Amino acid sequence: MTLITLREQGDRLPAAACLLSPHADLVHLDGESYDSCAGTDPTGSREANQKIILEYMGDFGGAWPAILSPLRMDLRGLPPLLIQAGNHEVLLSDAERLAEQGRAAGITVELQVWENMWCAFQLMAAMLPEAQQAIGNIGSFIKRIAYQSTESEQQTQ
Repeated sequence: MTLITLREQGDRLPAAACLLSPHADLVHLDGESYDSCAGTDPTGSREANQKIILEYMGDFGGAWPAILSPLRMDLRGLPPLLIQAGNHEVLLSDAERLAEQGRAAGITVELQVWENMWCAFQLMAAMLPEAQQAIGNIGSFIKRIAYQSTESEQQTQ
């Protein structure tokens, strides 16, 4: 949502973005994993996400803004994305569909799906080696993008 808003306003976009268990469609909540992972994600559910959107929107009247559903918006022109999700989380379908839509829009997308992990497992880095590795992958992604940006700048000088 933030990247699309920045692009639409003509603001400068970051060189890249890392999305952890992204809510790519807060309006429809129709990803297949809401059902298939309902029993394996201790941190998320369709019902919880319905409550989140209701709290987030408060007493907003009318149809919800399209920006709440980036999955159904034009993603062209966004920077490279690293998307991480667990294969046990209800947002897995959002992550997979967002990666697919991003690639179709011509942006570079790296999707990492972690085995036996749930929504925002990276928050457990103090206890989970997988979370530590995922955070390390984020650092590697950022370094790679920064190196590519520096190399590109040097070539244009």
